[in-house]
Amino acid sequence: MNQCLRVAHVGNFKPESANGVDSVVVGLTRHLSTAGVDVQIWNCSKKVRTLTERRVGDGIKIFDIPKFPQQARNAIGLPRRSWEAVEELAQSVDLLHFHSVYTAENIALGRLGVPYVVTPHGGYNPNVTNGRRRFAKAVWRALWETGYLRRAEALHAVSDGEARDLEALALGRPVACIPNGLDERWLEEMVPSPADGPWVFLGRLDVRTKGLDLLLDGYAGALRASAVPDLLLVGPDHRGGESWLRQRISELNLTGKVEIRPPVFGAAKLGLLRSASVVLHPSRWEGLPITVLEALAVGRPVLVTPGTNMARSIVEYDAGVAVDANAPAIAEGLSELVERGVVWRTAAGKRAQLLIGERFTWGRVASQMAVLYREMVS
Repeated sequence: MNQCLRVAHVGNFKPESANGVDSVVVGLTRHLSTAGVDVQIWNCSKKVRTLTERRVGDGIKIFDIPKFPQQARNAIGLPRRSWEAVEELAQSVDLLHFHSVYTAENIALGRLGVPYVVTPHGGYNPNVTNGRRRFAKAVWRALWETGYLRRAEALHAVSDGEARDLEALALGRPVACIPNGLDERWLEEMVPSPADGPWVFLGRLDVRTKGLDLLLDGYAGALRASAVPDLLLVGPDHRGGESWLRQRISELNLTGKVEIRPPVFGAAKLGLLRSASVVLHPSRWEGLPITVLEALAVGRPVLVTPGTNMARSIVEYDAGVAVDANAPAIAEGLSELVERGVVWRTAAGKRAQLLIGERFTWGRVASQMAVLYREMVS
């Protein structure tokens, strides 16, 4: 099949977002045209009453599709006016690419008869399925989600760890492992790591998933043993995480050493990463965090845990420190970063950029994804 493939990504195109899934939709769709894929976005929204077409600066068409306002009704499908519109819209695509999990409109659109691939973005990690609202999730899977996944042409994992999670579900569908990426422009310039720059966590303030409780306890332990830099926690609140963190900072007597800041985007985000000496991401579980890729791309070494699915690459390229997801291990890793010093950080930053250039650019990822698409429709 040599003609241009027509693929609709079902998700949210939102360049300035702290949500990693939104960032992936933006980055991937912007680069697929170079791999012979004609892309459009289907965004199911409560904010529109009729199907609306718009374009973003990249020339990508976005169709805003009305959905039911109540979640309970969402499980049934889409409003009649939406269903009639998407049935017609489906004639203009060869393939659908769904993002995220437990999403009612994705299940509804999966019934259109168009081949599709599903990217869960870490949503079937056992910590997620067995965590918050696990009974409701189990019921949802039994009624709708499992059948929807089994009808997919393929499942897409963004890391080896996620691929293992998907294979463990025994859905009988092929699993393709293709990572997230970054725009090559991130690699155009490297600003040397500042000798006295702060340590930075950048992402939503989800205490449990992101391991921020472990980070604060580990930081307090490292502070007792080493002259560690100040710590910045930068991102939007998540289910009261900011309040919890402020309380914990006070309990650990870290006021003045740890600061919480609101999320930043665009040039401000780039400036923050460049101002850091190290970027920290001690997640208990993830898909493949874009923030870690961005930090590496600007030449910043990172501290990561196995839950980021980046630990093996970081060790292989000596682009940072990989530690277990517990406070003592994090404390030891932070002290190690202090001991290694600015000369090592500069060299590690160069290796970090090499890692991104060799494995995690959107151009490379888009080419791999286009191969998967063509296999699905051949």
